[in-house]
Amino acid sequence: MAEHNIDIIIPCYNYAHFLDECLAAIAAQTRGDFQVLVMDNASTDDTPEVAARWMAQDSRIRYHRNDTNLGAVGNMKRGYELTAAEYVVILPADDLWGPTFLEATCNGLDAHPECSYAYTGWHTTRGGLDAPEQPMTWIPHDRSGVVEDMASLIIQNYIPLSFGVFRRSMCEKVGGAYPLFLPMLGDLYLWMRLAAVGPAYYVNENICRLRMHGANESFALHATGRSAFDHIHLLDLVFQSDQWPMSLRLLAKARQIQLLTGAKLVDIVSSLGSKEAMPIFKDYVDAARDDLIVVTAMAIRACSGRAAGLSDTLPDANAMLARMAAEKTDTLALDLLGKTPDSQSSAMDRDYESFLNARNYLETDHALLQRVMRRWPQEPRIHLLVHAVAADYGLLADTLDSVAQQPYPLWTLTVLAPTVCPDPAIEDIANIEWRVAPTHRDIKPVCDAAVAENGCDVVALLPPGTRLDPFCLWRIAHEFATDSAIGACYSDDDVSRNGTDRVEPRFKPDLLPDMLAATDYIGTLWMRRTVYAAAGGCSALPGAHYYDLTLRVLDQIGAPAIGHIADPLLSLPVSPHVLISDSDAMAAVQAHLARRDTQARVRPGQLHATWRIEYHHDATPSVEIIIPFRNRLEYMAPLLTSLLEKTDYAEARITLVNNASDDPDVLTWLDRQIAAHPDRLQRMDIDGEWNVCRLFNTAVAASDAEFVVLMHNDVQVLNGNWLTRLLNHGQRPEVAGVAPRLVTPGSQALDFTGSVVGLAPFIGSPDTGERTMLHPGYLGRQQTDVNCSALDSAVLLMRRAHFDAIGGMDESQHLSYPTAELTLRLAAHGRLVWTPWSTVAHYDDDAPPREAIAIVEHEAELARNELTRLTQERQLITRCLPLIRHDPAWNPNLLLGHQDTRIDTGCAVGWRHLPVTDMPRLIADPVSGAGEYRVTGPLRAARRAGKALGAFFSYPDSRKRRIPTLADLVRLDGASSFILHHGFSNQHLQLLQQLQTYLPDLLRVASMDDLATAVPEKSNLFGHWSRDTRSRVRSAIGLCDRLIVSTEPLAEFARHMIDDIRVVPNRLEWARWGHVASRRRVSAKPRIGWAGAMQHAGDLALIRDAIIETHQEADWVFFGMCPEDIKPYVREVHDWVNFDDYPDKLASLNLDLAVAPLEINAFNEAKSNLRLLDYGLLGWPVVCTDVEPYRSAPVTRVNNSTREWVDAIRAHLNDLDATAKAGDRLREWVLADYILEHHVDDWLAQHLP
Repeated sequence: MAEHNIDIIIPCYNYAHFLDECLAAIAAQTRGDFQVLVMDNASTDDTPEVAARWMAQDSRIRYHRNDTNLGAVGNMKRGYELTAAEYVVILPADDLWGPTFLEATCNGLDAHPECSYAYTGWHTTRGGLDAPEQPMTWIPHDRSGVVEDMASLIIQNYIPLSFGVFRRSMCEKVGGAYPLFLPMLGDLYLWMRLAAVGPAYYVNENICRLRMHGANESFALHATGRSAFDHIHLLDLVFQSDQWPMSLRLLAKARQIQLLTGAKLVDIVSSLGSKEAMPIFKDYVDAARDDLIVVTAMAIRACSGRAAGLSDTLPDANAMLARMAAEKTDTLALDLLGKTPDSQSSAMDRDYESFLNARNYLETDHALLQRVMRRWPQEPRIHLLVHAVAADYGLLADTLDSVAQQPYPLWTLTVLAPTVCPDPAIEDIANIEWRVAPTHRDIKPVCDAAVAENGCDVVALLPPGTRLDPFCLWRIAHEFATDSAIGACYSDDDVSRNGTDRVEPRFKPDLLPDMLAATDYIGTLWMRRTVYAAAGGCSALPGAHYYDLTLRVLDQIGAPAIGHIADPLLSLPVSPHVLISDSDAMAAVQAHLARRDTQARVRPGQLHATWRIEYHHDATPSVEIIIPFRNRLEYMAPLLTSLLEKTDYAEARITLVNNASDDPDVLTWLDRQIAAHPDRLQRMDIDGEWNVCRLFNTAVAASDAEFVVLMHNDVQVLNGNWLTRLLNHGQRPEVAGVAPRLVTPGSQALDFTGSVVGLAPFIGSPDTGERTMLHPGYLGRQQTDVNCSALDSAVLLMRRAHFDAIGGMDESQHLSYPTAELTLRLAAHGRLVWTPWSTVAHYDDDAPPREAIAIVEHEAELARNELTRLTQERQLITRCLPLIRHDPAWNPNLLLGHQDTRIDTGCAVGWRHLPVTDMPRLIADPVSGAGEYRVTGPLRAARRAGKALGAFFSYPDSRKRRIPTLADLVRLDGASSFILHHGFSNQHLQLLQQLQTYLPDLLRVASMDDLATAVPEKSNLFGHWSRDTRSRVRSAIGLCDRLIVSTEPLAEFARHMIDDIRVVPNRLEWARWGHVASRRRVSAKPRIGWAGAMQHAGDLALIRDAIIETHQEADWVFFGMCPEDIKPYVREVHDWVNFDDYPDKLASLNLDLAVAPLEINAFNEAKSNLRLLDYGLLGWPVVCTDVEPYRSAPVTRVNNSTREWVDAIRAHLNDLDATAKAGDRLREWVLADYILEHHVDDWLAQHLP
């Protein structure tokens, strides 16, 4: 075992004239725990003498001379064999380092044990250390940190052997340092193999110098012609090895073809597995096509214009991704685009930005929090601990700044560092202490001592660079202060890019023990100090100290005592997976299993930072595979063949449950199969109607097997170990049921990935349909074992005893999620596990068999079945309401209405990030734009006033608007009212019916601001209303408990439809309008204006002639709609703006007079006075139509004749002083009774029970 940490191998052949300077550069290193081995490859110059002089000066330098020249590669390999330190660097004698090379690279590896190698920036030189520094050579990373190189290295090697340090242990895992068969590209092959087992640590500093001279070994190798051969050979090696993902192997093949043909990489990748290819090869490529396109785009973006033979450009990469967007669903394409380096372009990150914008904190929230804190039994003291090496001090500053800004004051922070504090000012801060832990071995005792001496209530270990959400510490304190049952908790998190942008959100499930044993999705854990101590304190595993501690806490207090705050309270400095070492994490899992006396082996998973567990079971229990069927030979024959030929579990027996099959071919086939396999097959005949639950129940009752597999007849097994992998979990005493991954035959598209209750359509499976089995899934979910609340699977393994204990399948539930219903009850006996390590093909064609009856009778039977199915589904929904409200396997911030994993940006829920329980909660769906005035604005005002919290469905892009589902509203727990503004569609009617059935205690409030049944024919909205609008309006109102309208005519219209009608006028939100002001007399002529959207063609026609007659006396200004025949007479036309910009834009018109024409009709008679409020608050006098909504305001009203319009306008123009006073009176009228913030209590009273 080496006593030093770093071995520096210097291959040297006749480089004496370089060796002296090389050794001088090494001796000047700021990190000194190294040993040097000069490998003299039988030089004929004075290399021995130079080495001898240096050995006399420095005991760390050794010398070895080969008797004969072994060649450049042989010499390096011999040097590698003669050394033993963990960190290795091979520095040919003609290259040079700056003084900080070892410190920068090796410290990076110290801090990031998951990294397999580290390297720095460099430049070429023809001189020595005293030569002028040149610009840094291109490297596809722009800042220091953990990086992934694999895709880029396939295209171009940018890491010279001299300037990379690698771990010997990881090097040995991938086959050793430098192969003899790749003399030209052995260094590239080394980096690529290392990149396959761990990321790299990159130092973005121009530290090293690659000397260019005529005697370079690489020049000599080029001269042999080996370079081209080695490139082709290396890419073949990548393609042939399964240590790289298939997408990268195919990229290597495409790059090889490109180097041989000169074609563009995007063209080659697009043609691989095209429709012209043979089906077997097309299927081979299709399995990895999506990921291949992604890694190709990443490689082009990184290397375009930099790599030899690569003519592809950034637009080429984007065009390839755009083609994918056209072929796939929009979400899939955006998600794949998000895997490119510019992850801001990803759909998830864009949605997350919208999510954060809606999740805002207000200054008034501080008072709410103080009110809540007064009810706590005590205020917990929080102790934060951060371990940081010197390279992390910049990140540490970010954490210190973030913590210092927390409004919750009861915190202290301890820094654990290898050196004393570099800034005395930090130690002067009362809440911060600095403790020295010189080595990794010192971290645990120093950390544990700090916690014990501090005596705090709550402890958390944070990575350096972590930023805290503004109310993070308050939220954590609230969790511990209000729930004595929890001993620890965790929150959602994200990544802070450039210190500002928050990206890569992790919306986590609750604690799922099997998923946690497969990947660390939790990260930072907050725990009571007593729990921290009982769990053994800080971890001694440097590459998994957060994860190891979480597992020990889990073993100490159990999953129910670990809470989850479903809100992103932490922003990490890097993606979480780079903070963990696979080897240390697997060791942590192994120890976790040992503490539970579980015999098992931990193996690497499909993804970095994931792993799988092979449990050891002494017994080989009997298993009966039960398959009900009626006819369907096209499914049954391949299914049975696959079971007989591929199932490698010897104790499995198959029962074919024949339900009145009458196809002669099926019956003949069945007899032959039973005769051919009497030891493995048995037949059970059951007459009567097709009821899959009855068939399973009967077959299980007759079975004496310890385990049963309930298998639908539309599946086919793919691998021999499918059943063994299910039993891997099924035999565990804590597990009640196991289901495999189901895929669509041929395409390998995911068909079943575990069930989420509430996910569309009712009990859904995430990321199914377009995604393939290679897809990692959100948080790596599709490649790890996961616990579920239900398993709606076509294949289910369970103990026979559990089946009996729950009374079998519910035969009254045979048409609506029968297996899901079974597993919902089964969960009372243990965990339900979905595993991707067992895969079965599923045709998804398990409809009840069609009887040989007349078409009319068949149609009637289908109708009866559908009615039965709906009845059964309603019964199941009632039972599932608690799980719809909160399924532990799904995060409440994720959308339920789509099977792709998406953030729910459409509903801003005020009480999720502000858990105040003593305020009313209201839900609103403001379907039309006026909903901003009717519900959204009032809810904002109520929040600012500290009187209510709202959850409202709001979509900045109307094309993304969706109607909320029952599941959406069920999980908005604790709400008192649901306000539906102008929701008259058929989907809204269905929703209201469901709310009446399933959530009868939720007050349903209909809101109307317009007479939707009487839209004027000249309005552009006229075509949007159908002839049955009146009946749908009546139905919607009738399904509600209360109707809120803005005017008395609207109340009169609905008087016969509902008993409880209340009139609440529109008002202006001072928070939006209070800052705006308009100026008068800013032009040579008075300015007259109108503002409105596109539905006012009929209204504007009323004043057309008045505009023509007065356009030389005043400047007409239009904002929004302006008909073409009026434009020649209008001075200014301003385009419409979004809602948030409307007040400022309207004020900027600087009008002296405003007009508000309305046609006389039922629609306008029922309108509100909203336009007068807008004009009036700006102090604009108004000439308007004499119509009901305008009659109470101090304005000039006219009948709709041109002469009255012209006379009224001229009267104002002729006395601008009087006109200004009229504007002042209107403003005072608005301020007196139409400011929303003055009427919050009244608005709430009308909308709450």
